Amino acid sequence: MKYRRYALVILSFLLFTLTGCQGKGENIEQLQPEIIEADRLIEAVASDSIDTGRMTKLREFSTDLDLDNIEEKIELYTAAERHENGEMLWDDGQNWVLVVRDGEKSYPLLSQYVQLGVVHFTVSDRGKDKLPNITVIVPTGASFSIMDYIYNEEKNGFGEELIYESKDTNWIYSSIPGY
Repeated sequence: MKYRRYALVILSFLLFTLTGCQGKGENIEQLQPEIIEADRLIEAVASDSIDTGRMTKLREFSTDLDLDNIEEKIELYTAAERHENGEMLWDDGQNWVLVVRDGEKSYPLLSQYVQLGVVHFTVSDRGKDKLPNITVIVPTGASFSIMDYIYNEEKNGFGEELIYESKDTNWIYSSIPGY
């Protein structure tokens, strides 16, 4: 358990390092997620259409993601089961789901099988009158990806932007505990 905390700290540091780098002479307005065109739009579906009943909820966090003064709930699930003593029964890979629940509708931000890896997320408050963003980090033995999600009021969905992806590579070394 101690190593997982270290891994989360290291991943968070890496995330802030990668997203904090800015080139000289760039207009700061061009760096705002509201202005950047998303790679993909995730639209709402009926909450009961996302089946997480047989999955294990690992994390839950509530915050107002669309600035409507009502908190939405962010939930992270895995198909791995929990032992009766509370320990996770990890397999070589499992399905993961990250969903934002907003009343009767939900936004399935991530729904994928992750081989030899995990899914982490952070939520960033970017200040008054700016929409918070959700950053998802997926490290595996053969890839590493970071995605940002931010609510788009005009399109009534969450925009997904790929921040970083390394794929089709095999790590020969990682200082991240457990990888």
